[in-house]
Amino acid sequence: MKKGILRRTFSLIILFSAICSYQIFSQDKLSLILQEEVAREFEVLKLQEIPVYYIAYRVDDVKNYQVNAQFGTLTNSSTNQTRSLTISIRVGTPQLDNFHKLRDKTDYTSFSRIQLSTENNPDAIKSLIWKATNDAYQEAISKFSKVKTNVAIKVEEEDKAADFTMNAPLKFEEEPLKNDYIKFDTKDWEKRLRKYSAEFLKDEDIFYGETNINYEILRKYFVSSKGDNIVQNNTSVNLYVQGFIKSKDGMEMPLYKSFFSYRPDLLPSDNDIMKQTEL
Repeated sequence: MKKGILRRTFSLIILFSAICSYQIFSQDKLSLILQEEVAREFEVLKLQEIPVYYIAYRVDDVKNYQVNAQFGTLTNSSTNQTRSLTISIRVGTPQLDNFHKLRDKTDYTSFSRIQLSTENNPDAIKSLIWKATNDAYQEAISKFSKVKTNVAIKVEEEDKAADFTMNAPLKFEEEPLKNDYIKFDTKDWEKRLRKYSAEFLKDEDIFYGETNINYEILRKYFVSSKGDNIVQNNTSVNLYVQGFIKSKDGMEMPLYKSFFSYRPDLLPSDNDIMKQTEL
């Protein structure tokens, strides 16, 4: 009896140590939520009559700044943040599963996508993931049934490659972006875009003139039931200056300049952009 108690106590200590180490490795709350949920869902769905052999969650957490101006007047200035969850569930075997292409039929994606809360509320996020995963599982078994029927009634396929390959899990987690990477001075860019677009007023042949800037801050998450845990950052900023003139024969001709950078502060200087706009 004492040996059994000691054995269970020792197991709990090991489990507690593993959890502590796991939490030290990942300080990102959303990453932890996704890892916990993919593990829980896999344990449940692998025991179903048609078992799941692989689950993956991908989340795109996007913050977007956008400013537009036409002929010196501000037309839009907005900030938006969204989180989209893409679920991949595989049933069957790696050799033949629900992602197998249906011959003689219009194929459709086996991925499911929903919007998640942008707040790191574990209960709310897990509730959404649970329902979406259940819906995705039902779609997966429906598609797999069609796959098996399709394979059974068709001639032997030339391509005998497996539908999926189980590789070793990948782990990589970048720190959240800070300081200059997430800085966007909205008021300054509103002023600058008004100035750029006002240049079109100097030419009476230009009937449409617009400038816009779009800054996207993306944090991507990927976790899977085989142990993948990847968190990466990506930023991009696009600045467009465009006008349209109409030739004597009535043809519309665009005047277009574009600028790209990974951060707003790395774009060309205000004077350089003005020179390009004036050309």
